Amino acid sequence: MIVTILDVLIAGLLMGGIYALIAVGLSLQYGVARVLNISHGEFIMIGAFGTWMLYKMVGINPLVSLVICAPFLFLIGFFLHKTLFRSLLASSASADIFEGRSLLASFGLIFIIQNIAILTWGADIKSYSYLNYGVNLAGAVFAANRLVTLLFAVVISAAFYLFSARTRQGKAIRAADQDPRSAGLMGVNITKVLALCFGFGA
Repeated sequence: MIVTILDVLIAGLLMGGIYALIAVGLSLQYGVARVLNISHGEFIMIGAFGTWMLYKMVGINPLVSLVICAPFLFLIGFFLHKTLFRSLLASSASADIFEGRSLLASFGLIFIIQNIAILTWGADIKSYSYLNYGVNLAGAVFAANRLVTLLFAVVISAAFYLFSARTRQGKAIRAADQDPRSAGLMGVNITKVLALCFGFGA
Protein backbone atom coordinates (compact mmCIF):
# COMPACT_ATOMS: atom_id res chain seq x y z
CA MET A 1 0.00 0.00 0.00
CA ILE A 2 2.79 2.44 0.95
CA VAL A 3 4.69 1.54 -2.24
CA THR A 4 1.58 2.20 -4.33
CA ILE A 5 1.01 5.60 -2.70
CA LEU A 6 4.68 6.51 -3.21
CA ASP A 7 4.50 5.33 -6.81
CA VAL A 8 1.47 7.53 -7.53
CA LEU A 9 2.93 10.51 -5.62
CA ILE A 10 6.30 10.54 -7.35
CA ALA A 11 4.78 9.79 -10.77
CA GLY A 12 2.47 12.76 -10.25
CA LEU A 13 5.40 14.96 -9.28
CA LEU A 14 7.31 13.86 -12.37
CA MET A 15 4.50 14.79 -14.74
CA GLY A 16 3.55 17.88 -12.74
CA GLY A 17 7.12 19.18 -12.88
CA ILE A 18 7.19 18.95 -16.66
CA TYR A 19 3.75 20.54 -17.06
CA ALA A 20 4.68 23.31 -14.61
CA LEU A 21 7.77 24.16 -16.66
CA ILE A 22 5.68 24.30 -19.83
CA ALA A 23 3.14 26.48 -18.03
CA VAL A 24 5.85 28.96 -16.99
CA GLY A 25 6.67 29.51 -20.65
CA LEU A 26 3.03 29.95 -21.61
CA SER A 27 2.38 32.34 -18.72
CA LEU A 28 5.29 34.53 -19.83
CA GLN A 29 4.09 34.64 -23.40
CA TYR A 30 0.44 35.30 -22.61
CA GLY A 31 0.55 36.82 -19.13
CA VAL A 32 3.12 39.47 -20.04
CA ALA A 33 3.44 39.59 -23.84
CA ARG A 34 -0.32 38.96 -24.35
CA VAL A 35 0.37 36.37 -27.05
CA LEU A 36 -1.75 33.23 -26.71
CA ASN A 37 0.90 31.08 -28.37
CA ILE A 38 -0.88 27.86 -29.26
CA SER A 39 2.23 26.84 -31.24
CA HIS A 40 4.09 26.41 -27.92
CA GLY A 41 4.18 22.64 -28.41
CA GLU A 42 5.99 23.09 -31.72
CA PHE A 43 8.80 24.95 -29.96
CA ILE A 44 9.08 22.03 -27.54
CA MET A 45 9.24 19.71 -30.56
CA ILE A 46 12.13 21.74 -32.06
CA GLY A 47 14.02 21.42 -28.79
CA ALA A 48 13.38 17.67 -28.72
CA PHE A 49 14.57 17.20 -32.31
CA GLY A 50 17.61 19.38 -31.63
CA THR A 51 18.52 17.24 -28.64
CA TRP A 52 18.02 14.07 -30.67
CA MET A 53 20.29 15.34 -33.46
CA LEU A 54 23.04 16.43 -31.10
CA TYR A 55 22.98 13.07 -29.29
CA LYS A 56 22.60 10.69 -32.24
CA MET A 57 24.73 12.49 -34.82
CA VAL A 58 27.34 14.33 -32.75
CA GLY A 59 27.29 12.37 -29.49
CA ILE A 60 26.57 15.32 -27.22
CA ASN A 61 25.05 14.41 -23.86
CA PRO A 62 21.31 15.33 -23.80
CA LEU A 63 21.82 17.24 -20.55
CA VAL A 64 24.67 19.24 -22.08
CA SER A 65 22.52 19.98 -25.13
CA LEU A 66 20.34 22.14 -22.86
CA VAL A 67 22.95 24.91 -23.06
CA ILE A 68 22.79 24.69 -26.87
CA CYS A 69 19.08 24.16 -27.59
CA ALA A 70 17.73 26.58 -24.95
CA PRO A 71 19.62 29.67 -26.24
CA PHE A 72 18.74 28.68 -29.83
CA LEU A 73 15.02 28.53 -29.00
CA PHE A 74 15.30 31.77 -27.05
CA LEU A 75 16.70 33.50 -30.14
CA ILE A 76 13.90 32.09 -32.32
CA GLY A 77 11.24 33.33 -29.89
CA PHE A 78 12.93 36.71 -29.44
CA PHE A 79 13.21 37.18 -33.22
CA LEU A 80 9.58 36.15 -33.82
CA HIS A 81 8.29 38.68 -31.33
CA LYS A 82 10.56 41.48 -32.56
CA THR A 83 9.31 40.95 -36.13
CA LEU A 84 5.93 39.21 -36.41
CA PHE A 85 4.20 40.02 -33.13
CA ARG A 86 5.66 43.50 -32.76
CA SER A 87 4.29 44.48 -36.15
CA LEU A 88 0.90 43.04 -35.19
CA LEU A 89 0.98 45.01 -31.93
CA ALA A 90 1.87 48.25 -33.73
CA SER A 91 -0.97 47.83 -36.24
CA SER A 92 -3.63 46.82 -33.68
CA ALA A 93 -5.99 49.49 -32.37
CA SER A 94 -6.50 47.73 -29.03
CA ALA A 95 -5.15 44.92 -26.87
CA ASP A 96 -8.16 42.74 -27.74
CA ILE A 97 -7.53 43.10 -31.46
CA PHE A 98 -3.85 42.26 -30.94
CA GLU A 99 -4.73 39.12 -28.97
CA GLY A 100 -6.99 37.93 -31.77
CA ARG A 101 -4.41 38.63 -34.46
CA SER A 102 -1.60 37.01 -32.47
CA LEU A 103 -3.76 33.92 -31.96
CA LEU A 104 -4.26 33.61 -35.72
CA ALA A 105 -0.54 34.17 -36.29
CA SER A 106 0.36 31.41 -33.86
CA PHE A 107 -2.06 29.10 -35.73
CA GLY A 108 -0.01 29.83 -38.83
CA LEU A 109 3.22 29.12 -36.95
CA ILE A 110 1.93 25.64 -36.10
CA PHE A 111 1.68 24.68 -39.77
CA ILE A 112 4.94 26.38 -40.74
CA ILE A 113 6.99 24.74 -37.96
CA GLN A 114 5.37 21.33 -38.46
CA ASN A 115 6.08 21.33 -42.19
CA ILE A 116 9.66 22.50 -41.67
CA ALA A 117 10.10 19.65 -39.18
CA ILE A 118 8.70 17.09 -41.63
CA LEU A 119 10.96 18.36 -44.43
CA THR A 120 13.99 18.36 -42.12
CA TRP A 121 13.53 15.20 -40.04
CA GLY A 122 10.83 13.26 -41.87
CA ALA A 123 7.56 11.89 -40.52
CA ASP A 124 9.02 8.83 -38.76
CA ILE A 125 9.22 8.70 -34.97
CA LYS A 126 12.73 9.43 -33.65
CA SER A 127 13.91 8.03 -30.33
CA TYR A 128 16.99 7.27 -28.28
CA SER A 129 17.81 5.69 -24.93
CA TYR A 130 19.47 7.73 -22.19
CA LEU A 131 19.60 6.99 -18.45
CA ASN A 132 17.05 4.28 -19.17
CA TYR A 133 17.42 2.23 -16.00
CA GLY A 134 15.32 1.91 -12.90
CA VAL A 135 15.94 3.65 -9.58
CA ASN A 136 14.40 2.07 -6.50
CA LEU A 137 12.83 4.56 -4.09
CA ALA A 138 11.42 2.80 -1.02
CA GLY A 139 10.21 -0.09 -3.16
CA ALA A 140 8.85 1.98 -6.05
CA VAL A 141 10.91 1.88 -9.25
CA PHE A 142 11.23 4.91 -11.55
CA ALA A 143 13.25 5.55 -14.68
CA ALA A 144 16.39 7.56 -13.93
CA ASN A 145 15.78 9.88 -16.89
CA ARG A 146 12.38 10.91 -15.50
CA LEU A 147 13.89 11.67 -12.09
CA VAL A 148 16.58 13.80 -13.74
CA THR A 149 13.85 15.57 -15.73
CA LEU A 150 12.03 16.40 -12.49
CA LEU A 151 15.26 17.69 -10.95
CA PHE A 152 15.93 19.96 -13.92
CA ALA A 153 12.34 21.21 -13.91
CA VAL A 154 12.67 22.20 -10.24
CA VAL A 155 16.09 23.82 -10.76
CA ILE A 156 15.01 25.79 -13.84
CA SER A 157 11.79 26.94 -12.16
CA ALA A 158 13.68 28.04 -9.04
CA ALA A 159 16.29 29.85 -11.14
CA PHE A 160 13.61 31.72 -13.04
CA TYR A 161 11.86 32.65 -9.83
CA LEU A 162 15.10 34.12 -8.47
CA PHE A 163 15.66 35.91 -11.77
CA SER A 164 12.20 37.49 -11.72
CA ALA A 165 12.35 38.39 -8.01
CA ARG A 166 15.95 39.55 -7.56
CA THR A 167 17.27 40.95 -10.85
CA ARG A 168 16.59 44.32 -12.46
CA GLN A 169 15.40 42.72 -15.70
CA GLY A 170 13.12 40.37 -13.78
CA LYS A 171 11.55 43.28 -11.93
CA ALA A 172 11.07 45.05 -15.26
CA ILE A 173 9.18 42.00 -16.55
CA ARG A 174 6.95 41.99 -13.47
CA ALA A 175 6.32 45.74 -13.83
CA ALA A 176 5.40 45.32 -17.50
CA ASP A 177 3.00 42.55 -16.52
CA GLN A 178 1.25 44.65 -13.85
CA ASP A 179 1.06 48.00 -15.65
CA PRO A 180 2.92 48.33 -18.97
CA ARG A 181 2.07 52.02 -19.43
CA SER A 182 3.42 53.04 -16.01
CA ALA A 183 6.44 50.77 -16.45
CA GLY A 184 7.20 52.50 -19.75
CA LEU A 185 6.96 55.90 -18.11
CA MET A 186 9.45 54.71 -15.47
CA GLY A 187 12.02 53.87 -18.14
CA VAL A 188 11.28 50.20 -18.84
CA ASN A 189 11.82 49.29 -22.48
CA ILE A 190 8.47 47.56 -22.99
CA THR A 191 9.26 46.35 -26.53
CA LYS A 192 12.42 44.64 -25.32
CA VAL A 193 10.71 43.17 -22.26
CA LEU A 194 7.89 41.66 -24.34
CA ALA A 195 10.39 40.11 -26.76
CA LEU A 196 12.42 38.73 -23.84
CA CYS A 197 9.29 37.17 -22.34
CA PHE A 198 8.41 35.47 -25.61
CA GLY A 199 12.01 34.26 -25.98
CA PHE A 200 12.12 32.91 -22.42
CA GLY A 201 8.78 31.22 -22.98
CA ALA A 202 10.11 29.48 -26.07
